[in-house]
Amino acid sequence: MTETCHYTIIKVVRDEDLAEQIGKDIYFDLVDFDKVRSFRVKKYTSFHDFKEYVANEFGIPARFQSFWIWTKRENQSFRPLRPLTHIEEAGTVRQLIKLTKADKAAYHLFLQVEHGLDLCPIAPLNKRKDDDILLFFKLYDPEKEELRYVGRLFVKCSGKPSEILTKLNNLAGYDSDEEIELYEEIMFEPNVMCYPVDEKLTFNENQLENGDIICFQKASEMVNEKHLRYPDVPSFLEYVHSQVSFSSSDTESKDEESVSESSEKEIKNIIDSDEIEAMIAEDAIGAIDRVLAEGISVSLQSMHSIQVSRQSLKVQELRDIVFKEDLFEKFKEGLTPNVIFNAFKEKIDANAYVFSSRQLGNINAVVNLLNNIVRMLEKLENLNKVLDSAKKSTDQNNEALKVKRQKILASNTSSTIQQTRLNQITDPKAKIAMKSLNNEVKSIFHRLADDHIKLKRVEDKIQEAQTDLESHEKLYQFFRENPPF
Repeated sequence: MTETCHYTIIKVVRDEDLAEQIGKDIYFDLVDFDKVRSFRVKKYTSFHDFKEYVANEFGIPARFQSFWIWTKRENQSFRPLRPLTHIEEAGTVRQLIKLTKADKAAYHLFLQVEHGLDLCPIAPLNKRKDDDILLFFKLYDPEKEELRYVGRLFVKCSGKPSEILTKLNNLAGYDSDEEIELYEEIMFEPNVMCYPVDEKLTFNENQLENGDIICFQKASEMVNEKHLRYPDVPSFLEYVHSQVSFSSSDTESKDEESVSESSEKEIKNIIDSDEIEAMIAEDAIGAIDRVLAEGISVSLQSMHSIQVSRQSLKVQELRDIVFKEDLFEKFKEGLTPNVIFNAFKEKIDANAYVFSSRQLGNINAVVNLLNNIVRMLEKLENLNKVLDSAKKSTDQNNEALKVKRQKILASNTSSTIQQTRLNQITDPKAKIAMKSLNNEVKSIFHRLADDHIKLKRVEDKIQEAQTDLESHEKLYQFFRENPPF
């Protein structure tokens, strides 16, 4: 056994690496592992001893170190998955590798270090398994056309992005009340680079998880985009993508297209069972020579072409359902029961083996968008019902006030409005009756005040929902013009 077999390489990623690389070496994802510090250690080294090596290298005491393992996602990106457990840290490096062997990126670790106000290391923040998630943040400056790493935060799954806007402004060096727009990085592919984060939904409802990346920018810069080439995060990432070489998924896509284009020609060469029998019956030696010369691959390639053709048919069918007619208009007309995109999505899932992970991701994104549109329309419908109810109550109370006014004017104890004052009424019975009327008026005033408060709140919520719906509609119309699958 060679000496190399006794050693392994562990690459340690720090926040400093992210700050150094993002916006310079890379734009999408977090880090280039080839440019971070590597440690060559014996496999039987205890992990605690490894932490001491790290402490000597970076000047971070072992007790302040918290390590996360990385995972490779379906879209080929690498993200921190979870922190090492106490059991994993208690063993040797070899045991750690064995425990995490299902993860191809098990030899890559993210070093989480927290700092106090004096910038000195402090004990790492505790992460509750089911409640906290670790998110990474990039800031985009459209004036400078610059994207840079600004930090990371633990957030609660049940919390909302709107609750951390002040923290993000602090990370960016903005005023605490600066209005900002958030986008989640999805995958390094055209039209699906990133999607807006709904600040009013929870992180869990936004489908955010450990290692996800959120890019953000000033909202004012999007409004005043006059002279900016790339005024927002999506347009900048699309530009970055256009400047780099085609990714493996692009190559795969082009290969599929070329196979599809030549499928008609190849299908003519398929050797089915009837042809085989006919060939052998006519000239067995000639049939053998033909198979030896052309190879079985001709049939296999043709079958692949058929699979691609079926795949294209399924994608086209889904594309027709979602984009052929403007579903947004159908939704507005209350025709959602007739839209069968969810049922078709189940059909897609059942045949997932013929799709690439990129295509499935794009399909999921569109279906989620449509579900969000339906949800927002239902929310608006319910809010409008509440609004109508509040208006009806206001009208009823206004009518009640008119009735009470007539009663006061018609009172036997007074002939003018001035005489309705209690201190001017001498008849005890009349005084009691007038006091009762005044109390009824006061009650109606209170109800009207409550109605107006409810109206204002509902109108504000309707405005917010309409704004969200407009954002969803813009994204849907963009997808209609540029189908992502």
